[in-house]
Amino acid sequence: MIDFATLVLNEEDGACKPLEIGSERLAKLRADLVAAGVPEAKSCADNNSLLTGLDPASGYVFVTGFSPADKLIETCKRLRDAGYGVIVVFDALTHPSVSRSDRAARTRAFHAIESDSMQIASGAQCVHLAARLKKGKKPLLEIYAKCAVACTTAILMPRDDGSFDGVFIVRADDPFEGCWALSGGFLEPWDIDGAGRELNEEISVRPLDGELTLVLVQLDPERDPRGPVKDIVKLWLLEGERKERLLGKFAAADDARELKVMKVEDVMDKLAFDHKESLQAAIAKAREIIAKRQ
Repeated sequence: MIDFATLVLNEEDGACKPLEIGSERLAKLRADLVAAGVPEAKSCADNNSLLTGLDPASGYVFVTGFSPADKLIETCKRLRDAGYGVIVVFDALTHPSVSRSDRAARTRAFHAIESDSMQIASGAQCVHLAARLKKGKKPLLEIYAKCAVACTTAILMPRDDGSFDGVFIVRADDPFEGCWALSGGFLEPWDIDGAGRELNEEISVRPLDGELTLVLVQLDPERDPRGPVKDIVKLWLLEGERKERLLGKFAAADDARELKVMKVEDVMDKLAFDHKESLQAAIAKAREIIAKRQ
């Protein structure tokens, strides 16, 4: 028989103090799991690799709470080595208000966990798995083949002659290292505003709510040499005072080696990936928005 239990990392385990809003989120998750029939477990007094009431031969552990990245990895590996199936609940361990450095460390931790025979799931997925357990079904998380999802933003500024300037970066890493590109990157499972996060990390400026417009979604499974990556393309149209206010604030960071504002025609045929097609679509969308206002 397959069984579940929840292990909550907390301050007594050497974890960091949770933020109030994160505490509310964690409390709801814990209540939902208990309501779904998943008890909370503690480490056995004589062996902290085993959990009370949960057989490692048939047990899965939901690891949640608030924990530094190194503590999270250490705990998960200890449970896995004891024989448990380990599932990390990411939405209780992260929150948008956590500092950028903490988020980066936890992102690396999650990637290490995924590549080390452990799994990551949302709280909703874990509640669903508990429901499957009640029906005697195997707790499968990876039923279908998956692909990565990225978000790319074309930042355009109208010129008096009807053309556009754009904000472009030089990629610091493979693939297409040293090539011009639109700003963007991979979405993380816990992202709420992945496009804004990526822009802030790469060009040091974040859009306001409602400033981004969906342009298209690039679906070609061969568009990225790293594997199947679907790309959500958005437009950030900057005009007037907003444009003037931000022009001096753009700065390359993270995966961007260099940043430059230039006419789109000057870089159109030099862009990485399928960003030329994405940029052309964004220009068309920008013209459509401007025309509707006239």
